[in-house]
Amino acid sequence: MAEVELRLLGPVRALVDGHDVDIGGPRSRAVLATLGLARSGLTVERIVDGVWGAQPPDSAVRTARSYLSRLRSALGSETVVSVRGRYALDQRVSVDVDSFERDLGVEGDAAQQILALRHALALWDGDAPLVGGEPAERGAVEHLLDRRREARHRLALLLWQT
Repeated sequence: MAEVELRLLGPVRALVDGHDVDIGGPRSRAVLATLGLARSGLTVERIVDGVWGAQPPDSAVRTARSYLSRLRSALGSETVVSVRGRYALDQRVSVDVDSFERDLGVEGDAAQQILALRHALALWDGDAPLVGGEPAERGAVEHLLDRRREARHRLALLLWQT
């Protein structure tokens, strides 16, 4: 499998072997973002909820499956896996949100925490996450913005204390 990176902390983007890949328009990006945030198997109905919200069009399930197929073509057939009717990203896909959360959890002395927090904040590309692929539910965007504010606050306190 090629090296696949998913960027959600800014515009929704996918890179394969370090090169940007065309992943389609806003709904396709929202499907990919929904999978990237979940990191576990989702039914197509749950993907539809994540992309269209409470009132999806009648064609939403068919359209979501079409987006999933196109994403497989763009990112590699092993990237989006389906097991027992659930879709997920392969475990080897690197998602910047996972790196961000991992960096926020670093413990140790002040220098280690400062380094990790700076790395976490450097992952952001712009002021808002999930740009161009916003899920129907704004909770994910607000959660990521809250986590960034928390990281900035912790970094400021650590720098002030040292």
